[in-house]
Amino acid sequence: MKAASAVKPEIPFLVTQGMLYPPSSLILVEATPYSQIEVVFLEFVYNRLREFPDEVLAASLREDLKSSLLKSSVQTLLVMKYIEALKLKEDVLVYFEDPLELIEWLESSSQKATFIYAYLVDPTLAESTGVLERLSIASKNIVKQRDRVQLTLFVDESIRANAYGRRLEYLADIVFQFREKEGVEGGTFRVLKTKFLVKPAIQVDYSVRRDGLIFEAIREI
Repeated sequence: MKAASAVKPEIPFLVTQGMLYPPSSLILVEATPYSQIEVVFLEFVYNRLREFPDEVLAASLREDLKSSLLKSSVQTLLVMKYIEALKLKEDVLVYFEDPLELIEWLESSSQKATFIYAYLVDPTLAESTGVLERLSIASKNIVKQRDRVQLTLFVDESIRANAYGRRLEYLADIVFQFREKEGVEGGTFRVLKTKFLVKPAIQVDYSVRRDGLIFEAIREI
């Protein structure tokens, strides 16, 4: 049986840095509330849909991202790019009010898609030990049970205050961090952890432009 191959990241500049995801991997994206993280999430999904249109599923907790996009201050061309992509694949992005229902969806989706994205950017989850425990167990099982699956969880960075949030960080193959930066429609991006790329840590400024996310000012830290 042919071994599954590594996968390029969704962010182009990480590709130029030589990063590849393992065929089966857990990616954790930690964010602060005003870092335009909903745009980052949709950019990840959009870029993956372009390359693997039939292998992507995504879910959001308590937030209709398509509706919030239409009401946002994000540039029109960028909004329409996401909206048109999601119209082509109406079943790609689903919504849940209950985090436990979203976790059940993750477990069932692991048999239907290769690339699974979940938007769980909710500060109150840091206080939900039962939810984070279930999420950490489900995430570990999803990545272990298939030779090729990428599970990407977007969470509020406050989950670090919870033991099971820290457990998620421990289990993750890579941890990204997106934080707001004063006066910028975007913020700063860091690779906090990686199990499979030995390079200096980097911090990057990113901004929301007319047609996508722009990463610039790469520097070692």
